[in-house]
Amino acid sequence: MAETLVQGPQVLQVIQNTSLKIEALQSFPTKMEDKGQLKQGYFVSMPKELTRVLPGSEVFPKEFVEHIYNREVCDGAWQNLVSNHLSCGDCESCFNYVSDNKKFGLTVFHGSFNPKAIEIIKLADKNDHESYDARAKYQGNIVVVMHNVLKEPNHLGKYPRLRIIEDCIASGDSIMGILALLKSNQLLKDMNLKSSVRIDVAVATPQGVMILKKFAQDNDLNLDINIGYLAYGLTQGELQKDGTREHSNYMYIPKNLASYISGDNEVRSMVGQVGVPEKMVAGDMGLFFKSLPDEEFGLIRCAWNRYREDEHGERNQYVPRNNNYDPKKITNLFLANGGYFMEALFKYKNKSDELLKTINLIMLRASRRDDQKKGYGVFCSTQL
Repeated sequence: MAETLVQGPQVLQVIQNTSLKIEALQSFPTKMEDKGQLKQGYFVSMPKELTRVLPGSEVFPKEFVEHIYNREVCDGAWQNLVSNHLSCGDCESCFNYVSDNKKFGLTVFHGSFNPKAIEIIKLADKNDHESYDARAKYQGNIVVVMHNVLKEPNHLGKYPRLRIIEDCIASGDSIMGILALLKSNQLLKDMNLKSSVRIDVAVATPQGVMILKKFAQDNDLNLDINIGYLAYGLTQGELQKDGTREHSNYMYIPKNLASYISGDNEVRSMVGQVGVPEKMVAGDMGLFFKSLPDEEFGLIRCAWNRYREDEHGERNQYVPRNNNYDPKKITNLFLANGGYFMEALFKYKNKSDELLKTINLIMLRASRRDDQKKGYGVFCSTQL
């Protein structure tokens, strides 16, 4: 069972007070084992101030909204975030914010307990990602969650030079590590990242959002984040003999939010049950995003699967990847393994669009690591 170590306001204050300037994030080239292979990449260390407070933390919607506005807010300003609202078509989002200086924009489209999120909770709880049927249902729910996220216009002006499309933002460290390497010209050196970044993501925590906001603020980047729905807890993980932690910073549902779940007594009872581990928000998204075989699942039920050309799953239509970067084009960036699904979904949504001809589609790998020698950080690599 996750133990809540630090409450919301303290977590948010620590994030605000921690320098996330690139100079403060130590990064260095290294080789690390990944997926059974030794790969070349970069390790980006995370500040110890954050690694001490994030595992086991919970930030609730009211605390999150009040921190963004820097004042007390009425219940109506945050309760939609934990509702069953599902934004369909051109329906309104649950939360929309643009900073006074126009350098940070944030939209949350759905309530945390919308019908698709409830189905994802059930599928994650069973954890049957080897079932083609379960995988197809999981992916189909995410497609609905991402519909408005992907088409949302930019709050901060024209289409950005860099757009990251991700499955989740838990602690925010993977994306922060990638951005630090791009900004310091250690990855994709010709990008020369200086201005705006847009992030589109299915599920995110307030902790991860505020870390990325602080990173952008400290490094003079405009940041626009579009989120399907929010999660609020990060697991503490298990302390190992060498002082590292395993299974920390996974998204879970705090038990005292169970009362906000309407219309599904099974999930409300499951989430609020005392004496059992907290329920995961989305489980292992990378495993649920494995491709499906081309028969019924891959071509009929899950049409986006036609655009899968990776080895992650059962489609068997692998094409060696060419991460060619053209500095004259804008860039859509994806992070494996969940990024394979997100890239296929983007292609599916824009299959007849001239937009695809003007975009670099880049896949990188970024994985959280708690290493006895290197400390806690992110290993980033172009080797997939």
